[in-house]
Amino acid sequence: MVQTLDRLTIDNSTIANSNSAMGVGDDGMYFESQNSAVMKLTISNSHFTAARADLIQTNALNNSTMDIVVTNTEFKNNNAAILSGGGGTTFSGGGTGSTATVTFNISGNTFRDSRGHAINVFKGTGTANFSGTISNNT
Repeated sequence: MVQTLDRLTIDNSTIANSNSAMGVGDDGMYFESQNSAVMKLTISNSHFTAARADLIQTNALNNSTMDIVVTNTEFKNNNAAILSGGGGTTFSGGGTGSTATVTFNISGNTFRDSRGHAINVFKGTGTANFSGTISNNT
């Protein structure tokens, strides 16, 4: 049986994880699909303001399908203990034997205060398929 989250929509919200203790809530938001799940995420007109690791991280594993839309959102990390290389956003998936499918639209957002990449799109090993648009971000 395929499990489906038709669309989680976050609109006009503020998300922050200001905890600075190691290993305690490192990401502001973590969204992961596994096995053959189908998951869709839309974030718009929102504010991500603090995280030790990523302000948002998505991860599509195994044979899952994920659709990500992030528009008109501010990513401004004011966590006092941002990890080296962290503080931005990561959209990832794949892995050994993975055939995950990821589509994304990351447009019209503002990014600042990361200690690494503001936007990191990462496909691991395997035959996962990633396609999408990154445009008009500052």
